[in-house]
Amino acid sequence: MGLFRKTILLLLLFSGVGTGLFAQNKKKPPVKYWEELHDTAKANLKNSTSLNPFALSVLNGTFLVSGDDASRKLLLDVTTQSEQGLPLHFYVFNTILKKHDPSAKEMMGEFCRRMIYAHPDYVFKYLQKDALNKGSLGNLYAQFVREQSSPIELQNLRNFLEYYFSSGSKSLKPTVDDWLKKVSGKKK
Repeated sequence: MGLFRKTILLLLLFSGVGTGLFAQNKKKPPVKYWEELHDTAKANLKNSTSLNPFALSVLNGTFLVSGDDASRKLLLDVTTQSEQGLPLHFYVFNTILKKHDPSAKEMMGEFCRRMIYAHPDYVFKYLQKDALNKGSLGNLYAQFVREQSSPIELQNLRNFLEYYFSSGSKSLKPTVDDWLKKVSGKKK
């Protein structure tokens, strides 16, 4: 491993990314996304997952995430969960990104970064599929990360993604590179 890669790895480990998240990232992502599950599988997942009570309310359209403590706890829960329940948590998080109270906007960048650090393959495979279907979720992630991240947070995320996808899931590298251009405000 070259000196540059060792330096990047050390920076990531000591810059708040944490060894637990980095070790978790090398796991293969679940095969299915929430939208691909049958109703029975969805019901089983809702019942078997330790689910924040507000998550079901988000799914039912009866809870709008705002800047309050309950919303912050919900966002923390759905972005830091393990692989178990990931399809549901990821779907809830993306639902929140698309529809939330304006008072919650200032914390969305932090939670987009958390989701990406925790599950990079899963996130970027989904964003790749979404873009192929003319979706705009990747633009939302990029906008929130760009607008609510410090220059150091942006550089740490860029370093993490460049290292992660150059040493692992190379098939997603073009998607990640395009997304990083959106984050920096550059056109494709």
